[in-house]
Amino acid sequence: MNQIKDGIQNFNGVIENLNGQVLKDFTTKLYSNWIETFFLSHLLFQESKELLTLKEFLSCELAKTCFENCGLSSEAENLKEQLTTTNQVKDYLLNKSTSLE
Repeated sequence: MNQIKDGIQNFNGVIENLNGQVLKDFTTKLYSNWIETFFLSHLLFQESKELLTLKEFLSCELAKTCFENCGLSSEAENLKEQLTTTNQVKDYLLNKSTSLE
């Protein structure tokens, strides 16, 4: 408790010894720093909102690309099956034509 009282007395002593211009400059600097901090925090908030929007957009694009890739993979599997079937038919027809000769 004594430390608080001593601190208050020291602070009051420093304040009493300062002239009005020093206090005015200090107050001006304090408020200008507060205003700058406020505007910077507002800019950071705007940036975070834009980053969130970008993240959502990229997530949608990623999901769309994955969906398209799934479709392409399925299409590739279908083409492989068709090629296998075509090769089997070709081999069958070659064997039949060879055996007919």
